[in-house]
Amino acid sequence: MKPNARLITATFPHFTTVLGLGQASCASPALRAGVAWFVRLRSTFPNEPINLVTTLIAANLMLRIACSLLLLSGVTACAQAVLNGSFEGGVNPGLSTTLFAEDSTTIGGWTVQDGSVDYCENRWMAAEGNRCIDMTGVSAGTLAQTISGFIVGRTYRLSFFIAANTEGGPVTKSLSVKIGSVSRIFAFDGTGYSGSNMGWSLRTLDFTATNSTLTLAFVGMESGLYGAVLDSVSIGDVPLELSIRSSQVEVCWPSLTNFTYQIQYRSILTTNRWVNLVPPMAGNGSNSCILDIIAPDMPRRFYQVLRLEK
Repeated sequence: MKPNARLITATFPHFTTVLGLGQASCASPALRAGVAWFVRLRSTFPNEPINLVTTLIAANLMLRIACSLLLLSGVTACAQAVLNGSFEGGVNPGLSTTLFAEDSTTIGGWTVQDGSVDYCENRWMAAEGNRCIDMTGVSAGTLAQTISGFIVGRTYRLSFFIAANTEGGPVTKSLSVKIGSVSRIFAFDGTGYSGSNMGWSLRTLDFTATNSTLTLAFVGMESGLYGAVLDSVSIGDVPLELSIRSSQVEVCWPSLTNFTYQIQYRSILTTNRWVNLVPPMAGNGSNSCILDIIAPDMPRRFYQVLRLEK
């Protein structure tokens, strides 16, 4: 028998897929609702004394009530929230305002614990909203928030966006992040970026709560006037990973009674070396099928069926 030049069917790759089942924090919607509430109140009652910090506290209360209701209903995806993580809530900084330690009133929910930071609005393209923080004002600064409500022993994921103030050197800017007993330094290379194209980069830090109340602190690492830029801070549960593996592949093709067929496979498409899966099979006049059992950790396979002349 010799193989006919016609290939009857295509490829059936074996693969393993990882799905991220995100357990997103409900912090952002509640906080944004609070800030939006403040804006509506201010526009409706422009002459009434409405305190933004009070509004943010109310938003945080809304968040905790929502989380409690979800927990009572059996949903556990609501992690402890960062208050005002995008820095949109606070006194209008104009284009940029330098804040010094121990300022705890200008940025809602945050305290400048050490040094100084620049609180910016529309100075650059923010990662979220219009405001962001240059972690070096006239000196390296520390921005912190104390967060309560963690479950001791539970693992959380801190997420934030980092960029660089490209108005001056050095090109690479860094900041240190600390929460509880976990700390890490993150760097951002500002090469090729500008105020209108910041190149925001998402960074994450996983940590296990050692106490129900933890202090989150961002520390600038540059001593000059131009530091790492921070925005969109949040805390959520570490996403679950679900691994899906196909345990068998069924290869089928329309067969004729006057022909036999050879099923072959290969794991690498860059070579032309095919391996026979089973001995040649006689056609049955309808669909013919063969099962290939896939063992764990077996490389993916591509299949072809050759029609052989009698």
